Amino acid sequence: MIKKKIINFFTERNLILVIIFLSVVARLFYLKVPFIINVADGAGYVSMADLALEGNWQSFLDDFTYRTPLYPLFIAFTKILFGKAFVIGLPLIQHVLGIIEAVLIFQIGKKVFNKWIGFAAGVLTGISAYPIYWEHNSMSDFFFSFMTVLTMYLFLRALSENMTRDYLWVGVIYGFNLLTRPLLQYFFITFPFLIFLFRKNIKETLRKFLLIMIPALLIISPWFYQNLTRHRYFGFTPFLGVQLIVRGQKFIDFNSPLRAKEKAVYKQTMVDSGHNGQVAVAGWANLQTKLKYTPTQANQALQEIAMEAIKNNFSQYLKETVDQAVVLISNNSAEYFFADIDLDPKFRQQYYQKIINNDYWTIQHQKWTLKLTIKMAIFFIFAVFGMLMAVFKKNFKSFLFALVTIYMLLVMAAIEEGTVTRYRIPLDPYIFIFTAYAVNIVIDLAKSINNKYDECLVKE
Repeated sequence: MIKKKIINFFTERNLILVIIFLSVVARLFYLKVPFIINVADGAGYVSMADLALEGNWQSFLDDFTYRTPLYPLFIAFTKILFGKAFVIGLPLIQHVLGIIEAVLIFQIGKKVFNKWIGFAAGVLTGISAYPIYWEHNSMSDFFFSFMTVLTMYLFLRALSENMTRDYLWVGVIYGFNLLTRPLLQYFFITFPFLIFLFRKNIKETLRKFLLIMIPALLIISPWFYQNLTRHRYFGFTPFLGVQLIVRGQKFIDFNSPLRAKEKAVYKQTMVDSGHNGQVAVAGWANLQTKLKYTPTQANQALQEIAMEAIKNNFSQYLKETVDQAVVLISNNSAEYFFADIDLDPKFRQQYYQKIINNDYWTIQHQKWTLKLTIKMAIFFIFAVFGMLMAVFKKNFKSFLFALVTIYMLLVMAAIEEGTVTRYRIPLDPYIFIFTAYAVNIVIDLAKSINNKYDECLVKE
């Protein structure tokens, strides 16, 4: 009787309520932590929101060419809604979205595998300190993570139910996702492959693909148009040169006549600066101050220098990019992944303040990084095992999330060398799904071995 009551308790509705409860409890740890707007790019996003509210669209569009508009507009919306209390309203809304993200991960895990795997992945997502921390500041990291999970959930639903409206919604959210952060801009090439995997018809695949791409293109086209007319750049951010030069700078040919004076400025910047990402941004700034370039001109110069470097050393560049995806389990990247809820939020606040003060390599930080590296390695290894088993068992629904995980790993590796301090990639939710699946396989295997052992005992 008791066993039956316990089984009846774990309905889908109650599992969702448990995820919500645990997610809320995890976020209560952050109630005493001040809202953070002075770390990294947070203040810049708030400045963009203020420019939008002032109607100063020229500065909004020209002074922050390296950012896309949706998150600043989201902040502006919270300022309209909450006024001066937006420092409470923004993290509150983001924490609510974070809880919704955990529920979406539950739904994804349930659709791809079963409700128990979805439940485990949802709980892990809901209590993970990594997204909770970014929910509590004014940077686009969490919002991008939420939009990505929402995009993938809608795409999975479209593949499963094959409703026209679902494909249209995928296109709408995918378009807004790209205007939050354009990191998924090349992921669209996987859409027709996945649709064909489910529909087995080329004409239907093309039609469904267009249902996604047409609304997405309609949403992003005004942004492309303004970049083209204002900055002579056809893309999301006229900042590609800075991004490419991060990994390409070690291959720069300083003896080549291409952009010789710009290379001289950049070479001096490399001497003055240390970290690759810092060099790239500092070099972009120095081209503006020393050569009186506009931001667009400085970016274009770096883009041409980077393309020459990559073209002349493409095989080595490609090898290092792939190798860097493997080196994901490293000290530098671990700090942004799989932090436990047992980490003190106040310490995290102090830690980021140390980054601002350049007091980075403390003994405490090194111990924390080692702890996270070990935890991350465990999750990552289980997730890879789960992906391989899902592919082996021909679980087509899992292909979407295996592909998005691999894609994000490669993007992270291509952009930064040994670190994700500038581009936090939201891998955790998908890795949690496959980790839960891998653990489920291990448990089933253990049960199978135990049953065979019991059978052997009975026969004896």
